[in-house]
Amino acid sequence: MNRSAESRARPVLPRFRFDRPPALLQGTAPEVLELGSKALLVPRRSPALLRSRQALCGPAKEPFALFCSFLPFAPCFFPFDRKIYFYSDLFINSKDCFILTITYTLGGKLYVNLTNRCPNACDFCLRTHGPGVGDAESLWLDREPTRDEIWEDLSKRDLNAYPELVFCGYGEPTCRLEDMLWLCGKVRQASHISIRVNTNGLSDLINGRKTASEFDGLVDIISISLNASTPEKYQELCHSQFGLDALPAILSFTRQVSVYVPQVVLSVVDKDMSQKEIAECERLARQTGALFRIRAYIED
Repeated sequence: MNRSAESRARPVLPRFRFDRPPALLQGTAPEVLELGSKALLVPRRSPALLRSRQALCGPAKEPFALFCSFLPFAPCFFPFDRKIYFYSDLFINSKDCFILTITYTLGGKLYVNLTNRCPNACDFCLRTHGPGVGDAESLWLDREPTRDEIWEDLSKRDLNAYPELVFCGYGEPTCRLEDMLWLCGKVRQASHISIRVNTNGLSDLINGRKTASEFDGLVDIISISLNASTPEKYQELCHSQFGLDALPAILSFTRQVSVYVPQVVLSVVDKDMSQKEIAECERLARQTGALFRIRAYIED
């Protein structure tokens, strides 16, 4: 069943122009950043915020605003006629103040949020539940970061401190295949971190060519969402723009990419899935030579 237009609606992110060049934007993000005369941007973990004693460290439902009058430290730090926007792990472009969550962490692993584009609209997709996941306030992008901006963000991290780098955000990473593989090459040169790509497996249809060989030597693990055992069931669940061609393309890509990537996994989400359907999906996975995994449905 198709989801309503409201459930697919993209959250509107705040955008401002600076009244003067923000010198503080060089290097790491500042403690408090003025957005013209309209608002202040405050890191979620800033000392000022922690001293506020407000219950603001739980998951946010939107990039949200809180009036200064609610903050006990406001008279010391902020004028009363502005809103406060809290954030974590953001890249800020000083020209237009685009706010982009490029990297985030979840379960101790480092994730890259390349794009919000995706040819599917899966019923179980996390991005229908809220704006962010892990330590990211929001994974909705005001614009797509360039490959150089992403590499700059990654370069600020100690990649060797993470067990795995995962290309997975609020979009399908192979929609930016060339940029993703370029970044994998840069990471390979800088670190021995394991690289995983979470994908819907539609890279060939998205890019209009066979793409499996392009992953050779750049990716350690590919996790592909299988989700259904027939093209009809897949379309009912994932609402792909490729229609009934989607599932056959996924299975073809899986067989081919297994030649070039050491570990390939086909997975299903266990929401409303019968044991018979799970068994059929596992059978398909075995036919492609991939491993099979059942993923728990995440409510929120």
